[in-house]
Amino acid sequence: MSRLKLALAFTLAGLFLLLSSSWNNSPSYDESEHVTAGYCYVSTGRNFMNPQHPPLVKDLAGLSVRLLINPPHPPAWQVLDPRQASLQLFSGGKDVQTMIRCARLPVILLNSLFFGFFFAALARSQGERAAVWATLMLLLC
Repeated sequence: MSRLKLALAFTLAGLFLLLSSSWNNSPSYDESEHVTAGYCYVSTGRNFMNPQHPPLVKDLAGLSVRLLINPPHPPAWQVLDPRQASLQLFSGGKDVQTMIRCARLPVILLNSLFFGFFFAALARSQGERAAVWATLMLLLC
């Protein structure tokens, strides 16, 4: 099998494993706060919520929620603390599970692409056999 086909197979396997393992999971303790921070930054252009964390993944999650669902945001983001803003964003009859799934999609896609790149880089430097075993171990842990 060619390296490109194997890299694609590992990318698709990673996508399947990540989607199936997180599809019906509830949000983690601070996941809704990070999604709200990203959504707030994408909506308003201000990074006042949760500035101590790196913005890339939060912004990708917020952008996907904004593009795919576009829920109305509270009028006074600046006066709310992160927990209150999260409560307002995820309340009011919105489908929270769909919002969390949309927020997780960019991270899942980036991770599954990483599996393919990991295999390709390892196959180039260490050989195809070692790359297959290392990528399988990475996929299954």
